[in-house]
Amino acid sequence: MAPNAFYFDTSKIPNLTDSQHFDLIHRTYTSKGLKGIKALGSRANGRYIEVYPKQEILDTFLKEGLYYEDQKIRLLPCKAIDGEGTVIQINLSDIPCLDEDELLVHLTSTLEKFGKVLDLGLKRENQWGFFMGAGYAVIQQETNKTYPKLSHTLAFATDENFFCHARYKPKHIMSVSY
Repeated sequence: MAPNAFYFDTSKIPNLTDSQHFDLIHRTYTSKGLKGIKALGSRANGRYIEVYPKQEILDTFLKEGLYYEDQKIRLLPCKAIDGEGTVIQINLSDIPCLDEDELLVHLTSTLEKFGKVLDLGLKRENQWGFFMGAGYAVIQQETNKTYPKLSHTLAFATDENFFCHARYKPKHIMSVSY
């Protein structure tokens, strides 16, 4: 896999063309800040833009991603994964209100049973920043490993009866080799 390969899931903004996405990337980072970009996938199965930022813009690129002003949406880049497998996006709800550090430890240990945790976060209310019992995760299930079936109720491995609910779907199967 090429180093510093990242993806933007542009299927979250389906009403824009590839050219419009490329224009925003150019206005945000200019072509001098990037080694290159590629459009991948199809409109029906999910569209992605693969981006290769240069080292000098990498920190800004990772923190800021792309901001779509009209839609009020910020897309953050996702690091290209090693190997082959299914990437699953999970929306979490009914998460218990615990200390954030404790909660992230419990969620990570719970989700690791189902695959490699690539990303995990808690959603907060926009105006005041309150945690509202929701979050998200992205896991990778490698093709050469066996995992338990992902359920819609995930029990935490604690003495207390904590759990959360999960909605998910596989995003894509990918094999990258260079």
